[in-house]
Order: sequence, then C-alpha cells, then structure tokens
Amino acid sequence: MWSQAAHRQAWEDNVAFLAAPATWTQDGTPLALRAGYAIGREADLAIANDLGVGTRKVTIRQVDTAGRFPRPLDRLDIAGESLTVDIVLPLVFAGELYGWKCLCAGGTP
Repeated sequence: MWSQAAHRQAWEDNVAFLAAPATWTQDGTPLALRAGYAIGREADLAIANDLGVGTRKVTIRQVDTAGRFPRPLDRLDIAGESLTVDIVLPLVFAGELYGWKCLCAGGTP
C-alpha cells in the first residue's frame, strides 16, 4: 500500500509530466508555473452543461502557488489561450490539499 507521501509525490509528478507552461495572474501579479491542461470531455457532461462546450480544466499543484490559492476571475494564460477562472475545486486526498482544478468556461452548449 502506498504511503500518503508517496501518493502525493506520484500525483505531483503526473501533473508535472502532463503540464504546460502557464502564467497565472491574480490581483495583477503574474506567477509563471507549469499546470495540467485539458479540454472538457463527455465524461464532464455536468460541467459542460453549466460552463459550455469545450470547458477548459487547468490543474495547479499546491507546491507551485507561492502561498496563494486560485479564485474565480483569476487569469490563466496556457497553451496559447487566455482564460478566466470560473470555478475552483480543491483537490484533497486523505485530508491533505494537493492542489486545485480550475474550470474555465467554453463556448455556448
């Protein structure tokens, strides 16, 4: 069985491996980091119904945030797109915060 530390490290390594360079701007202060990036799929039907087709999902690791946490209306520049955060979901495992999933609206469904 994996320890909590091993699980967290595996998760962080996976996000880092799949990540793209990004700039996260909060209150006018930019922070360069690497973040996971995906376009919403059918499995995310409830999210697509709320935020539109092609909802963007950006995963930010807690270790990369310099003590900040993402909020709605923050800006994310990633993969050639400039996105506005609509929803922030904490990613918690066994009571420990790993990071956040930021959802950014797509086109009209």
